Amino acid sequence: MKDDLMDLGIISDTLETACNWKNIKNVWKEVRKVIKKRPRTVCMVHASHAYENGANLYFIFLSPMKKGDEISDYNKFHHSIIDAIVKSGGSLSHHHGIGKSFAPWYESHIGPVAFGMLKAIKGYLDPDYILNPGGTLGLDYEGKKK
Repeated sequence: MKDDLMDLGIISDTLETACNWKNIKNVWKEVRKVIKKRPRTVCMVHASHAYENGANLYFIFLSPMKKGDEISDYNKFHHSIIDAIVKSGGSLSHHHGIGKSFAPWYESHIGPVAFGMLKAIKGYLDPDYILNPGGTLGLDYEGKKK
C-alpha cells in the first residue's frame, strides 16, 4: 500500500505507542496536533489493545510528499511525531519493538542504566554484532557498535 501511495505522491505510516489511562487523552491530543499541523494531512487513531492500566494508540497518517526532498521530508516529519509521542508521555512502542526508526530515542527513553544493561547483554551474547544488527534493540542502528 505504501508503494502505491508513494507513486501518487503521498507518504503514509503507522506509529504505535502505549500509555496509561490517565495520560491517553494527552498523548492522543499532542500527537494529533503535530501530525495535523502539516498541511493537507490525514491523521487516524485507534486503540487495538486495552488493559487495566492503559492502552495502545496507533497513529496512521497520510500526507503529500515534498517533491524533490522526499526522504528528508519524511524523516523530519516522522521524527517530529516520535518527539511528540515521547514528550507527551507515550512509550516508544507498544509491541512492535524499537528497531532502527526509534533507536535514537531509546537510551533517553529507558535511561542510561537500563540501556547499558541491554548493551552489555547484547555484547556478551553477540560480541561480533552479527545477530539482527540494528534491529529490535536499535543498539547499532547505523551498523556500528555503540
